Amino acid sequence: MNKKLRLGCAWLWALSMCSAGNAADWVQTWGAAPLPPSQAMGPFPASPVFSNQTVRQIVRASVGGRRFRLRLTNEYGTKPLAVGAVRVALLDDKNEVLPETDRVVLFAGKTSTSVPAGAPYLSDPIDLPINALSSLSISLYLPEDTGQCTCHAVGMQTALVSGHARTIPVGAAIRHRLLVLGCQCWFRSVPK
Repeated sequence: MNKKLRLGCAWLWALSMCSAGNAADWVQTWGAAPLPPSQAMGPFPASPVFSNQTVRQIVRASVGGRRFRLRLTNEYGTKPLAVGAVRVALLDDKNEVLPETDRVVLFAGKTSTSVPAGAPYLSDPIDLPINALSSLSISLYLPEDTGQCTCHAVGMQTALVSGHARTIPVGAAIRHRLLVLGCQCWFRSVPK
C-alpha cells in the first residue's frame, strides 16, 4: 500500500511539472459569481428579463495583458441564450469609450452565438491590450427573450439598458452583473 501511495504521488508530481512548464496562461482579471434567477426580495429586485435590448456593463481589470477573453454565462438558464452581438472598449477617466479601442467580440469566429442552457461560454481572444486597473465597457445585444437571466444581483456598478423595453424601462440603470461573469487576460509568466 505504501509503495502504491508513493508511486501515485510521484506520478501526480510528474504531471504537475508538465503543466508548470506552460509559459503563458489565461488568468482571471475580473469576475463575479453566477447566481440563479430570483424573485424580488426586500431591497433586491427580481432577476431581469431582456428582449431586443442592449446591456452595457463596466468592469475593472485587476491585471493587464495584451489580449483577453470574456466568459458569458447561462449556467442557470432553462433555454439557450441568444447573443446577437458583443462589443468591448476601454474607457477613459470619465467612463467614456475610447473609440480607437472599440472591438467586436467573436465566438468561434462569428459575431453572434447561442449559449447553451446550464453552461458558460468563452469568447474568442480579443486583441486589445489592457492595463492593470483599466475600465472596460462590455455591451451585449440580446435579440430574443432571455427569461430571467443568470446574473449577480449585487453588481456594485451601474449597468445601462437600451432598446425595446421588456421588464426594465429603456435607459434604465440597474445594479446587476448580467450574463458576463468573467474576463480573463493572456498573461505571460516569467520562467523560473
